[in-house]
Amino acid sequence: MATFTIFMMAAGLMADVTSERGKGTLQRQLTAPIRTSTLVAGKMGAVFVFGVGEVFVIALLGGLLLRARAPIVPFVLLSLSFVVATTGLLSAVYGLVRREKQASELSSVIVMFSAIVGGAWLPLSSLPAPVRALAPVSVNYWAIKGYHALLFEGAGVGGILPSVIILGVAGVVLALLGSVLLGRSLRRGL
Repeated sequence: MATFTIFMMAAGLMADVTSERGKGTLQRQLTAPIRTSTLVAGKMGAVFVFGVGEVFVIALLGGLLLRARAPIVPFVLLSLSFVVATTGLLSAVYGLVRREKQASELSSVIVMFSAIVGGAWLPLSSLPAPVRALAPVSVNYWAIKGYHALLFEGAGVGGILPSVIILGVAGVVLALLGSVLLGRSLRRGL
């Protein structure tokens, strides 16, 4: 559930881009003496920082209330790669859409799909085989797989490396795509 929460909250924050478009705030921001790429980086950076803050709060609560423990370095690596992937995916989604309603609907579908097939709500073993086959395309799947290895199997960096690499690479590629799409969208004023 924690991965779903982080994903959903980040989607809400990224929604500000389309909300600002509709309210005219974005057009005023674009009149400032900054480059569009700087504005895009700021918006994506805010989502990333917020996501890292959410991970910290959830980890703190998990540690205090549930006595959950994980090695710090692997936990930080996995968490950062998950937040990068979430930020990248959402920036690409919001860069593709033109209207606030489109953004809301598409991001909700992606967040829900990722949560369902990724195992955020139910253990993957309880899902039908066709759904389990889709799991590896989900950001949540790789994050949950890594967190499970850390918390229940005592894994170190080596045990979560596949999740970190997949989330990190996907996140960077999607963030680059998202920055291009968002930049283009902002320059058009759409």
